[in-house]
Amino acid sequence: KACSVCPAGSVSTKAGQSLCDTCQSGYIPDGTNGCIACKEGTMQIQTLCVACPPGQASNGTASIACYPCEAGKYAVLSGPSGAGCHDCPTGQVSSSGASVCKKCPTGQYASSDSSQCIDCKPGQYSDNTEGADSCELCGAGKFSARYGAITCTSCRAGTFTSDAGMTAC
Repeated sequence: KACSVCPAGSVSTKAGQSLCDTCQSGYIPDGTNGCIACKEGTMQIQTLCVACPPGQASNGTASIACYPCEAGKYAVLSGPSGAGCHDCPTGQVSSSGASVCKKCPTGQYASSDSSQCIDCKPGQYSDNTEGADSCELCGAGKFSARYGAITCTSCRAGTFTSDAGMTAC
């Protein structure tokens, strides 16, 4: 009887085999050398290792699925070179499954690995361009009375404050 080609997803690694071996989940045939694991940042779909979509990553090698990155993390590149989810830089945030992080608007800030921008507290402000990682205290002679201030207000004539971070004069 003539030899047959192994069906897709299976291999024959030894001469004289009467049956083909099936690759286990997360592995694909590698010609006649057996099965190889899909690399981190990819997942097995039938007989191929396919890059995870942006915003998703696999759980290591030999994965059969990709999972959305947690809030505060992102995955831009797919495939082994960009494998895994990365923390958003300080001053930036993301929701679950994000492929990019967004800068916090003025009046707000975020530490690294954040899912939400936080308003500056009264007595503080953030007038930086977007993406602040902290708020500044209003200086002596100035105040801010509200959350999310982008500037501090100067004390009116006849009033003063000698301390920084004040909510009123």
